[in-house]
Amino acid sequence: MKDVLRKSYDRSAAGYDEEFRPLQRPKYAALLEGAGPAARGEPGPSEDAGAGPLGQASAAAVRGAQEIFIRGSAGPILDLGCGTGLFAEWLAERAARSGAPAPALVGVDIAASMLAIARRRPGVRAAIQADLERLPFRAAAFGAAVAFTSIGIGGAPCGPALREAARVLAPGAPFAVSILKEHAPERVERDLREAGFAPLGPRMDCGQDWGWLCARKRPGAPKRHAEGDA
Repeated sequence: MKDVLRKSYDRSAAGYDEEFRPLQRPKYAALLEGAGPAARGEPGPSEDAGAGPLGQASAAAVRGAQEIFIRGSAGPILDLGCGTGLFAEWLAERAARSGAPAPALVGVDIAASMLAIARRRPGVRAAIQADLERLPFRAAAFGAAVAFTSIGIGGAPCGPALREAARVLAPGAPFAVSILKEHAPERVERDLREAGFAPLGPRMDCGQDWGWLCARKRPGAPKRHAEGDA
């Protein structure tokens, strides 16, 4: 399946931006600029309302995580499944509007043709061909990471890639992730917790995806279980 996906992405690289830019940009804005219940300091939706077992979010924690991505203040951002670098493009344009330099990114993708385009984006320090389930980085190497519509593609389980993302993130590092709605959000939330992430607020509707803003759990952080978990 991965080889099929790689070949498909390589074939579609030339026209990827035109087709997917309108789909991807709202996801970036929803998670990194959005003022949902958590960012406004309001209670998140209850589990009965479909928010999932994520509890109350700290408005300061959400804003702090968003600022790390927008400013690139924790070092290069790891962009998992970076494709042609549309996230880097969005960040650079946003930074330019305020006169700031583009935040630095390291992109990872399975498709060489996508990476060739990503390398030309402002702020992209490296664009590396690799499997998201076997990243070529040491543990705790990054202070922030994103994965927009790159995990669970083709019905693959989300857990392996989420665990690998957690491995290369430093404790407390923010992680923004969106996953196609074909995946049950409750299952994704369970995978996030089991991988070592603590969602900072309720899941967000990101168009074709569900999205979460999370933090890598620190050593010794208590485990939380959804109702009905063992």
